[in-house]
Amino acid sequence: MSKIYEIVVFTAGLKDYADWILNDLDKQGFISHRLYRDHTKHRNGVYTKDLTKLGRDLAKIIIIDNIEDNFQAQAENGIPIKGWYSDPGDNELEKMGQFLKQLVAKKVKDVRHEIYHFKEAMLKESQRVLNNNNGSHKNSTKSSFKN
Repeated sequence: MSKIYEIVVFTAGLKDYADWILNDLDKQGFISHRLYRDHTKHRNGVYTKDLTKLGRDLAKIIIIDNIEDNFQAQAENGIPIKGWYSDPGDNELEKMGQFLKQLVAKKVKDVRHEIYHFKEAMLKESQRVLNNNNGSHKNSTKSSFKN
C-alpha cells in the first residue's frame, strides 16, 4: 500500500507505547509519519483525531479507525472498521485494501464522495447479513417447535 499511499498512523496511544508496537510491526518502514495522543483533542472521554494536523488536502485523506468517535472532526473522511482481537478469519483490512486500490485506479479527485458510497454499501451489507441471520434464527426456532 505504501507504493500508492502515504501511510500515516494516527493513534490515541501514548508515544512510547505506540512506537514500541509500531517499530515491531513496521520493520520495513512503510509508515511515513506517526501522530500520537498529544496530537488529539480530548473531549467528553474521546480522543478526537483532527486530520487538519496532517497539513494535507482533506480531499485526499482517508482515516480508518475502529472507534468512529475518533474521526468525528472530519467524519466524511472516515471509515469505521471493526477492532481486531486475534481473529485469524478477520479480513477487514483486505476489504479496505481493495477499496483503496479502486480509488487509485479510478483516479479519484476527492475521496469523500467515494467514502460515502463505500460506507453506504457497508451498511447495506451489514443489514443484509443481519436480516439473513434473523431469518435463519426464526426458521430454526420454528422447526424446533414442530417436534
